[in-house]
Amino acid sequence: MLAHLGEQAATLDRSLPSFTCLQTATSEELEPAKHEQPPKVLRHVEFTANLRVRRTPDGKLVESAEFLTVNGRPYTTGGFTMPAYAQGGFLQALSYFLPGQQSCYVYNLDGNRVDFEAAPHAAADANCRSAGTRGFALLDGDGNIQHIERRVSPAGVYAYHLIQFAAVDLVPVTLNGVSYQLSSHLSSERPNGRAIDRFESTYADCRLFSATVTLGPASEPTDESHPPQ
Repeated sequence: MLAHLGEQAATLDRSLPSFTCLQTATSEELEPAKHEQPPKVLRHVEFTANLRVRRTPDGKLVESAEFLTVNGRPYTTGGFTMPAYAQGGFLQALSYFLPGQQSCYVYNLDGNRVDFEAAPHAAADANCRSAGTRGFALLDGDGNIQHIERRVSPAGVYAYHLIQFAAVDLVPVTLNGVSYQLSSHLSSERPNGRAIDRFESTYADCRLFSATVTLGPASEPTDESHPPQ
């Protein structure tokens, strides 16, 4: 199973092409629940965007958003402030199973669930970024990851600049004739002093990112600085 998941993660890591999705997201700052009451919303922002995930020449995936609406109104210019934002769910969701990272974790398979946590030596291994991390993945009948959750200890958050809690749902998406497990839903939380920052996002209609170039009719160049006499 680890060999299968490792190949799945490696394929995503090395060959996922640039693509775009429609993103619908909610960003909130919450006051923690008290006396069994639901948390109080201190700040709330909703937005939709065309999310572009582009592979750079050095092989990394970079996310950028073209905002469409903010709080139900068409987005123009000027920017806005979000309490929380999380990215990296498309490539990093499966990074816990990359062949080069499997020595950084201890795994346990129980039916369709794979639990993982940092290996005892991980903190001393410069190749690992797993110290303080534990989580689980749920698999479908073909061994593909459908859902993954992970938590990071405060020490791990500080050392690796990670969000403390994240959960991702994945679905198969075909790009360039290859099927990839891509994020369809992401939720995350992180402490922020006495508050909690929460970010939740769905991704739909993911497709290859392409640019359109229109060729006009041929014309003779002119030199405007020296008009004909």
